[in-house]
Amino acid sequence: MAVGEAKNSGKAANAKTSAGSSSRLGGEVLPPARISTDPNRIVIGDRKRPANEAAVANLVVSFQEGAQHQPILIRPIAMDDSGVTYKLVLGLHRLLACQVLGRKVDATVREMTDDEAELAEIDENLVRSGLTPYERSKFLADRFKLWAATHPDRIAQDNAANIATLTPVPKRGRPAKTDKVSELLGGAPATMGFATETAAETGFSDKTIRNALLIARGLSPAVHAKVSGSALGKNEGLLRQIAGVSDHDEQLRIVEALTDGRATKFADAQVYAAGKTPVKAPERPVDEAVKAFQKVWKAAPKTHRDAMLHWLSGEALPTGWNLVKGGADG
Repeated sequence: MAVGEAKNSGKAANAKTSAGSSSRLGGEVLPPARISTDPNRIVIGDRKRPANEAAVANLVVSFQEGAQHQPILIRPIAMDDSGVTYKLVLGLHRLLACQVLGRKVDATVREMTDDEAELAEIDENLVRSGLTPYERSKFLADRFKLWAATHPDRIAQDNAANIATLTPVPKRGRPAKTDKVSELLGGAPATMGFATETAAETGFSDKTIRNALLIARGLSPAVHAKVSGSALGKNEGLLRQIAGVSDHDEQLRIVEALTDGRATKFADAQVYAAGKTPVKAPERPVDEAVKAFQKVWKAAPKTHRDAMLHWLSGEALPTGWNLVKGGADG
């Protein structure tokens, strides 16, 4: 079976529960909260991040040597004569590893709405290592959509920038605040906002969250398609500069210049986007000399570097500079 696929029983996969489903499915009592089940009864569906085949292979080896220590999270979506069909919430790589091994997977079963399941998947991805600034911006934008749908009366729309601000609309009898906190799933006082609440949940700073949203919402659809999966997605500074360009056609031309090798800096890419070629200042003799020295220094072993420093100690250095053991002093 290919990574990212799961077998479904046709009849069961078509039946779905409503967002407000109770603890029973089809009039039957649901299984216990912790189960061991056939991985092929779990529908994977669309995931926000594709499976990493190397990670699955590593888990296969790990599971062969020992038990699955952490259960995956699933939710029931249908029931037929052969049993319950579930949908994956968290644990794609663990599920796929169990499929490869042909053994049951340990899982926690929880009743969840579509929004709750999506939020759980977003938050799991946000705390993963190796997340690029672009990926982070996409996940935080998705999280913001869920938050905004839950609190539509607390979002002020800035039509000029075409971006939903993070400052909620003040409610009668409550003082307006720039930062308000709110729980997506309820339970916290409605006195804080998206950035603050998400910062508490994920560990990111308010500033990181706001910058991520500016990137996700500022880039045009065409630019999103270009940036996704490219090396440019790792450069938050460039992404923020690109997102600040209001003309979407210009945005795309800038990204093309940055991804096809013509430019490495935003300013140069802007020049290319305008149909011109950047004029590079001629290199000074001193610049060439410094580059030559750096090349020799980086390639030299420690003994050669020590010899260079010994020679320098006998030379006349600039006023105020002295070469001492352990470093240069000046």
